[in-house]
Amino acid sequence: MQSALVAYASTVEISLRILHHFLTTNMWTMVNLQTVVALYTCLTLRNKGANLLFLLVTLATFGSYGTLTWGLWLALIGLLLILFVVNQ
Repeated sequence: MQSALVAYASTVEISLRILHHFLTTNMWTMVNLQTVVALYTCLTLRNKGANLLFLLVTLATFGSYGTLTWGLWLALIGLLLILFVVNQ
């Protein structure tokens, strides 16, 4: 069950990123949808390894926008660490 949720949520994260790249959708809409998927998945997962894998996928999809400065990278990593701790 946990691996299916990670696979599904990771696919959604990557699909949203691809949609933003090829379509003229608003970046904020995609970022908000990705954030909702990340929050739901991180709060639902109970497996540490599955949670870490999903957070790495989330980090990669957010990082692929190319608009993150070093401060935003630190904030994103901090948020993902908080989500990881909350999950435990």
